[in-house]
Amino acid sequence: MDKPWLSNMDATCLLCHTHLETHQHLFFGCMYSQLYLLEIRRQMRFPWPYRDWMVGINWETRRWRGKHIVNASYRCLLASLTYHVWQERNHRRFQGIKQMAA
Repeated sequence: MDKPWLSNMDATCLLCHTHLETHQHLFFGCMYSQLYLLEIRRQMRFPWPYRDWMVGINWETRRWRGKHIVNASYRCLLASLTYHVWQERNHRRFQGIKQMAA
């Protein structure tokens, strides 16, 4: 925990309630975020072969370079997925609001 004032908070993932909440877990290690990712991969043929966040990001930065519309679209899609997972986490943490996955 990098913020000592949060040391008394529960560190369990608010999305699945089974693992510690880390970026590695939240972004596609958590079953909740995996549902979003799998649905997007199915509907949009989104090539994201990794569950390991850092390996996936390193792969993405090499693969989706440049201004080609497909590469730009995939980068936007990944940003959107990340945003929605983080937004859901924040809704649950700060407002107690729980939404359903994809």
